[in-house]
This record gives sequence, C-alpha cells and structure tokens, in this order.
Amino acid sequence: MKPQDGFAAADMRAPPAGPTATERASAPQRFGNCHALAYRGLVKPLTHHEILALIGPFTRRGRHVDLAASNRLERRLEFKPVELPGLRETLVLEDAGVGVHRLTRELTLPSGLTARLVALGNDPGDLLARIESIAPQRQIHAGTGFMLATSHRLHGDDPATQLVFQRADAEVGGLTVRLEAGTVTRGRAPVTLIPSPGEAIPLPEDALAVLGRQWTRIKATAEGWAGYFEVRGGEPRRTANAEASLKAAAAHLALMLTESPARFHERWWLARWRVFFRRLIPVGVLAALILCAAAVPKLHLAETSGLRMLIVNSPPLLLILFFCMREVPIIEIPPLPRRPAAAAWRRREAPVP
Repeated sequence: MKPQDGFAAADMRAPPAGPTATERASAPQRFGNCHALAYRGLVKPLTHHEILALIGPFTRRGRHVDLAASNRLERRLEFKPVELPGLRETLVLEDAGVGVHRLTRELTLPSGLTARLVALGNDPGDLLARIESIAPQRQIHAGTGFMLATSHRLHGDDPATQLVFQRADAEVGGLTVRLEAGTVTRGRAPVTLIPSPGEAIPLPEDALAVLGRQWTRIKATAEGWAGYFEVRGGEPRRTANAEASLKAAAAHLALMLTESPARFHERWWLARWRVFFRRLIPVGVLAALILCAAAVPKLHLAETSGLRMLIVNSPPLLLILFFCMREVPIIEIPPLPRRPAAAAWRRREAPVP
C-alpha cells in the first residue's frame, strides 16, 4: 500500500495493544499534554491506520480533516471549517492514546466571540452525533445591545441535563464580559469586564452587584474590572441559573451604557444602598465585637455566666469562622452611593505618543 494524505509509510503499522483501566481513568488529564508526553515516550504520534479509523464517521457526515491544521504528535485532528449562517463551525478531535477521545465544536461569530461544546467518550461517531444533536443557536444568545456566547460540556445522554455550563463571553456596548465557571459547582466564578481598545468606561463598583447577591462588586484592574459570580445549585438548575443571570446582566449593562450615569443612579438607587449596607457588614461585626468586649466589665456578669463566657470567647470563635468562610470578608467603609457627575459613561482615551 502506498502512503497517502501526507503520512509516512512508517505509520502503516498495526495499532498497539489496548489500554489498561488505569490509563483510561487518566485520559482527561492527558488531553492537552500529548505533546509533552510524546517527547517522554508515553504517547505515540497518530498513525495512518489510527487517523483513517478516527475520521471515518466524520467523512461519512461530509466532514473533511484539515491535515495542515492537525497535529499528529499531539494526537489532534482538526476538521475543515463549515460556514453556517452568521457562524463558522470548527471541529477538533483529540485522542488521548488510551481509547478515550475528546471532540470540541467551536462556533465563531464575525465579532470573534467563541462558543465551545466539548464531549468525552470512547466512540468518535457517537461523540459526533451527540455534538450535532445540540443546535448551534442553543449557545448563541442575541439581545438588544449585546451578543452572548456560552460554552458547555456534554454529560450523559439525558437532553434535559446533558448541557453543563462552563464559560460565557459577551460583547456589550464596548465591553467584553467573560465568566469562567469551569468545574465550579458551588462557589464563586471569576468575572472580567474589558473595555475595547481606546475606550475608557469608568464603571461604578456596584454596576453588577445591584442585580443581586450572586454578583459581587467589581474592582478596577490593569485591563478593566474583575469581580465574581456565585454559582448555585446542581444540574440542570446550575446551568439554567447561570445562563439566565448572564443574559440579565448583559441586558442590564447594555441598557446602562446607553443611558447617562445619573439615570443609572435613579434607576438603581435603592439597590445601591442595599449593596452599601451589605458591604458594611464585616466592619459592623467588628465594631459590635469591640463594643461587646468593652461592655463586659460594666455588665457585672458572674464568672460562671454563660453570656460572659460567650462574649469572652467570641473573638477566637469569630476568627475560626473568618477563615472558614468561602470568601474572606473585606473590612472597609465603602463609599456612599452618590449620583455620578459625568454626562456619559464612555470617553475616548488619548493616544499614547
């Protein structure tokens, strides 16, 4: 048999023996590390036989491998992009070398926003069928003034619970908003807001926190702003809640940036004061603790009093609680929620000479 498709004749050899159970269990950690593992002799490059076997289901579905974009050493096969209405779809198949595969669908919008869908399994044909069962429009959400792309992984076969939220990217009025939930099931996932090049948008710290307790205040960074979103619940409630909250946040930011800063204060003044008092809780607890300790001598409590024992021992108990909390409280006196004086949110940055 002659070598074909740009692969050497040396690849025309039988595949190695099947993987062990331990190797299969370690497959998720091997993806993305195949290049390093190959140099250590732990993973062999894809052979011609393996490539033909892997691409068979895709070829029958009209998908053609892009040899120039693929990487045999990393055991990664990329397929030629497919143009969809307003989208470009790209499939990437990775082989961990132990009979486990990962298929990733990447949907790219003209603006550059990307939505990914990842499936893990033993049969490439089954992975392709599972990926194709999810309509691309399911991961793209358009609203007034914003575009949102959500990324997921597939878990199980139940259509009601198989989509598990991983990440979201949104373009909102000169801002790029990203939420990285990853594998967080309960806890805080980082949120970043990055202005477009040349844009300066002085957002208030409570721009997202006014939406509810799931959103924290945002802090200024070198690139823009950073905050957290609290992921809640098990699946499918976790995914539904995250997506609904993100759509609401994107619509909120889009409307906010089209209005004046003063209008934002008028619309959200009550929520801004709630955020202010919520941020006062740590310093309020500290002040109450100091006052209680100072009041102990004046209360004339008996040495065996339970109340006295509780007050005396409250500092170490609160210290233990302090370090056991999911997020370390910030002891601060936040600024009062005043009406912004600026006429508009956006201002152009002067070019650097």
